[in-house]
Amino acid sequence: MTIVLDEPTTGTERHGLATDDERALLAWADAHPIATDKPEAENGRYKLPHPDTGADTAWTRVTTFIEALDDGQGLTIWKLGLTVRGLINNEALLTQARAEHDNDKACRAIAEEAHLWAGSKLSAAVGTALHLATEHHDLGTGHRPPDPWGRHVDAWADALAAHGITILPEWVESVVVNTAVGCAGTLDRLVMLPDGRIVVLDIKTGKDPKKATYAVQAGVYANASHAWSPTGYRALPDDLDRSTAVIAHLSATDATCTMLAVDAATGWERAQIVTQVREARRVRGLFTKLPTSGLVDRAIAEVRAAKADPVADDGPVKVGDLLPTLEASLRARGVDPAQPDGGDQLAGRANEARDRLKALRSDPDAVATVKTLWPAVIAPKPPWTHDELDAIERVLHAADGKESTWLGLPDPELVAKVETARERLAPVAEPAPSPDDKVAPAERTELMAAIKAMGADARDRAAGWHAEGKANGQPWGSSAAGRMTLRTYWLTRASAACVAHLVDHDLAPDDLTRAALAITLGEDVQPALPTGAAIGALTIDEAQRLEALALAYGQGDETVAADIGAAVVRVA
Repeated sequence: MTIVLDEPTTGTERHGLATDDERALLAWADAHPIATDKPEAENGRYKLPHPDTGADTAWTRVTTFIEALDDGQGLTIWKLGLTVRGLINNEALLTQARAEHDNDKACRAIAEEAHLWAGSKLSAAVGTALHLATEHHDLGTGHRPPDPWGRHVDAWADALAAHGITILPEWVESVVVNTAVGCAGTLDRLVMLPDGRIVVLDIKTGKDPKKATYAVQAGVYANASHAWSPTGYRALPDDLDRSTAVIAHLSATDATCTMLAVDAATGWERAQIVTQVREARRVRGLFTKLPTSGLVDRAIAEVRAAKADPVADDGPVKVGDLLPTLEASLRARGVDPAQPDGGDQLAGRANEARDRLKALRSDPDAVATVKTLWPAVIAPKPPWTHDELDAIERVLHAADGKESTWLGLPDPELVAKVETARERLAPVAEPAPSPDDKVAPAERTELMAAIKAMGADARDRAAGWHAEGKANGQPWGSSAAGRMTLRTYWLTRASAACVAHLVDHDLAPDDLTRAALAITLGEDVQPALPTGAAIGALTIDEAQRLEALALAYGQGDETVAADIGAAVVRVA
């Protein structure tokens, strides 16, 4: 079963159990947009030049930045309730859930659909529409939402007048950057208070306006350095008060507007803590592989074999018993135990293994054997330990049939696997495409033009994947005019979307794509299988799913980003 979900954001799409009044408000918002310039988003971040250096920079969204302060427990409980209410409100979904309860992918899609039927996006959509209504009021466009929503605009106007707050129209809905914490976002207003101070004002329409995250958000906006527009940057007012901000709580339910003062100075102090928390959550560089000592295990086995008694157990092996055996084992392999880490012998072993690997590059069968048998826990390049080189030399023997200078007889079980592995990786002959299976020339031309327009790095990466698929028995097919099949077309589209959108410079180049592949396939991609081969094994439906994931991630879809992030932690 495949469930296709929309991401409803306007009145023209479904919003669960929206009332007629709510639908009327959302339809009004659809019909009365205010044209604003928004920066390009990539991987959930704004792509903007740095105001000081001009270098292209990825800026974390302010709303994403402040989430580090939230423990997420309340959100989890809320989502659990949404799932139950959505299933109750839609009998068809409940029936699907019963039929697909053992299918993780289907269950996730059903849960997301249930959230919509429980109104998960409705409150946010109503809040966005009310923001738009206040913006029309402040800019004097003359557009007013339908009743009963007009009274919300009246409450907004009355609260401004009661507190003597003056809107500064040139700063309404401004995109600003805070270079100190690497954030960008849209502040609702800059306003002037009766005493002449200029402060940040943020409009909230939810139930609870008193959240610590809102104070941090106000602090980040109050300490922003520049405002962005397509024509360049401008500095924020010199007399902007960075110690105080205002939250206007415009209640969506009872049409009241309450003005709250916010300690932006403390919010800014906590923003520094958020920066530390976000940094502390990084995993990269914290863990390295703990080397093992297979020599010790072999020495213990040899000592026990020498002392074996069929009647009595020898008890624990003593260190003094092990030392002569260890030293003899090392010397038999050409390693001098008097030198730390084997001295030059370790380097010699590594150099020999590296030379043998280079010599295999011209033999596709040998390359396929190495890729299949190479242990996932061993790095593809030196430095290697003696124990790792033991395993590497057995793999090399299976690939080239040569004996190692340093290692004794190869592992017979490993050798026995070679023929099976070679058969599995034998290139698959691609059948000639039928006329119905070919892509229309216009579609192929459009796709190839889009790929040509990508950066050189992205094109090279996609071409590398294509080559990996061919070298590992999972060819994508020909992209030549008149020969491109539908499957080749969708594999090429999916790979282009991945190299364009699944990018995070804090991760290895293929980490996000392999995580998206894991979600697409419903199972993790084996470490020994190259990314290009995994893409080459996809069906058309799976390739379309992979492309959709990449596009959603690039558009900042928080649910997709969270799913891919969790998969990265699991499979990277």
